[in-house]
Amino acid sequence: MQVFEAMVDKLTVGIIARNEEKKISRCLESLQFFRKANLEFFVILVDNNSRDSTCAVAERCLTEMEIPFK
Repeated sequence: MQVFEAMVDKLTVGIIARNEEKKISRCLESLQFFRKANLEFFVILVDNNSRDSTCAVAERCLTEMEIPFK
C-alpha cells in the first residue's frame, strides 16, 4: 500500500450508471477505501438517462459521506 500512496496524490473516480438505484450506494460506499488510505479523491458520476432514482440516491450517498462530486 505504501507504493500506491507514494504514486498517487489525487484521484478522480469516474462512474457511469444507468438505472442503478439499488446498487449505486454499495458502489459509492466502496470508495471509503480511498479515505482510509488518506487519498484525496473526487467523483464524477455520469448518469446514462436513468429512469429510476439513481442520481438522487447517488447524490444523497455522496453528500452523507462528504465526498466531493460533480
